[in-house]
Amino acid sequence: MENNRVVTIMGAGFIGRYIIKHLDKKGFRSIVLSRRPFSKNYILTQARTGYVDVLKFSQSEIKRSIEKSDYVINLIGILSPTSNFFKIHSELPDLISKFCAESKNVKKFIHISAIGANKNSKSIYQRSKFSGEERVLKNFNSSVIIRPSLVLGAEDLFSNLWGK
Repeated sequence: MENNRVVTIMGAGFIGRYIIKHLDKKGFRSIVLSRRPFSKNYILTQARTGYVDVLKFSQSEIKRSIEKSDYVINLIGILSPTSNFFKIHSELPDLISKFCAESKNVKKFIHISAIGANKNSKSIYQRSKFSGEERVLKNFNSSVIIRPSLVLGAEDLFSNLWGK
């Protein structure tokens, strides 16, 4: 049964491709935002023809995509030490959740955080993830925070590193 519902997905890597496949089986269309959309063309094969759009990640495209969406999923995160932790884990979810609040269509914003996110952690990664959670919950009441641990699969970067 087709329901013409739309989901905007930010961060179409390892987890994103499986979400897109699942959403397609349920009749959802996906809008995927990527910094390098041409390197993500394989995402188009994860669903039926015409059910996935891969667009260039920008603030204006985030806003435009969210306005068309029933649901929004943020999968963006980085693990390597960098000064961008707060920009990516806190400021970006803040912006996304504000756009969700402004939209008349978005029913739910699903934000993927991390196990152990804590404002008092010694880890800047954990503090940045917690800051993003706080902002999301403050900005958009219909938000869901998911705190996964390691996510493993055939093409993950964790178990394959050890396998090599």
